[in-house]
This record gives sequence, C-alpha cells and structure tokens, in this order.
Amino acid sequence: MTPVSQNKDPRVIARKLLRDAGICDLRGLVLEDFIQWHPNCYLQESGMTGSQGRIQFLGSTALITINSKITNKGQKRFVLAHEFGHFNLHFDLKPMFNCDEESFKQWLSKGGHEQEANEFAAELLMPKNAFAPECSGLSFTTELVRHLADRFETSLTATSRRIVEQGPFNMALVYSENGVIKWHTEHSSFPLTYIVTGAQTPLKSAAKHFFNTGLSKAKVISPDEWYFMDNAVSKYSKHRIREHVLPLPYYNGVLSFLCLES
Repeated sequence: MTPVSQNKDPRVIARKLLRDAGICDLRGLVLEDFIQWHPNCYLQESGMTGSQGRIQFLGSTALITINSKITNKGQKRFVLAHEFGHFNLHFDLKPMFNCDEESFKQWLSKGGHEQEANEFAAELLMPKNAFAPECSGLSFTTELVRHLADRFETSLTATSRRIVEQGPFNMALVYSENGVIKWHTEHSSFPLTYIVTGAQTPLKSAAKHFFNTGLSKAKVISPDEWYFMDNAVSKYSKHRIREHVLPLPYYNGVLSFLCLES
C-alpha cells in the first residue's frame, strides 16, 4: 500500500486499479478474487451485529470482514467494494473502520470518509466508461434500474444514483425512509436542486402514496410539491414532474425519480 493524497479523487483511484489489472470493468469477474489479487488485503465473512462491513489495519496488512447475514448479492458486492475503498484511501488514518447501514447512506456528507468509500465503490463496480453506454438511447424506467443492477451486480440504491448522476437522463433522485426525506441528488443539468431533507414526503407525491398504501405508482405532480423552497421553482410553474418510484421494502424506503416535463 502507498499513501494516497487527501486531494485524490476516489474515482480516479478506482479507475487506476482497473487499468492496472488490464480490465475495463468487473462484470463477469469475482470481486473477491480481484481484491485478493492485491497484496496485504485479506477477506473473511462472519456474522456481525450492527455492522455490514469492517476493515482492520494491522501494520501493513488489512483484514476485511463482511457480514455473512447479507443475502443480496448486489448489496454484498457494494459493501465489499466500500471496504476496499477504505483500504486504498484511508489506511493511514485510523486502525479500523466499522461500517453500519448508516455508513452506506452517507452519500452526501461532503469530504467524509464513508462518502469517499461509497464513491470509490460506485466507480469500481460501475465505471463511467462502461456504465454510460448501457443507458445511451434508452428511455428511463424503473425496470432499467433493475436491469443495470443485475448487469453490474450492484445494489438498487447505488445503481439508481449512478443512473441519475452519470446517465443521459435529466432528472433528480430522492430517497425517503419511513415517510421522511433522507437525501437527494440531481443530474448536473437538472435545474432544481433544493429539497428540504428531514421533512415529510410531499402529500401529493408518489412516495407519499407508497407509504400510505404500499403501492408503487408513477404520478404527475407540480414541481413545487418537492421544490417549494427552491428559489427557481417559479420559473417552472407551467411544467410538471413525473415521479417514478422504486420501493426498498427492507428499509421501508422508496427511491423517487423526478423527471421535469413541459
């Protein structure tokens, strides 16, 4: 292991590891084999309480432990790639990173170690040069999310973020849990950006409909349902938002994909 600059983009490190291995992406490959090809990094699975993954640094050696109770393959691969991110980015910072479910939701904690490990994992498993062409020329549907999650063997949440941030679709993504908005992200060209995190999901939203009924159904709503605090929303008073939803029942959560329509 060699020290990594604090200013180094985690995505750059992930792409370099793929290049060094002479591959474009990890589709069809066993992630465990790829990781153990790197010296001084060892893997094991064990039943853990309150932790999805853990990495312990012992001198120049690291031991990654993945919770054996994780049954979803995409989720397990993302947890493993996340811990491998700590191995490459944070080995000189502290002796152990213990990552619970909340760690994998810290996508927006700017500069945080968990956010950096998530960015690394997303780029390692879904490198932009391989992922973007899979979306090209297609219309957005939640079935596309499921298809790409299967194709890249990644979690629905990670795949959804990747589609919104790296795909060709001009849209936003909101994650809500137990009826409360937890985080949101947007494509770089999406004109509305301010949603109140910590607030209840909007009354007329498809997300609220899901929490009230358990049914996932797209809805067409006014932009100010979600963006009532955004200073730019008045410019889009004649537009509508088509909201597609993808439930995550394990968390009692739902992903809302917001597409602005004229």
